[in-house]
Amino acid sequence: PGIIKEVTRRLGDEVEPGDVLAVIESNQTLQRFEVKSLTKGVVTKRHASLGEFADDTTELFEVSDYSQVL
Repeated sequence: PGIIKEVTRRLGDEVEPGDVLAVIESNQTLQRFEVKSLTKGVVTKRHASLGEFADDTTELFEVSDYSQVL
């Protein structure tokens, strides 16, 4: 759990696996860690805002893969 210190993607942005979506600073250790995309696609939802609290139950982004849609 920690505070969102950086948001690097917006709605409609294309992402690849491993792209950094946000950076969170831990409340306990003050270390920063990156939230990365697990898949290729387009950011279709963004719930991450600078300065907000996030933990392991917080949905920060939704990435949708439209490459198979006809």
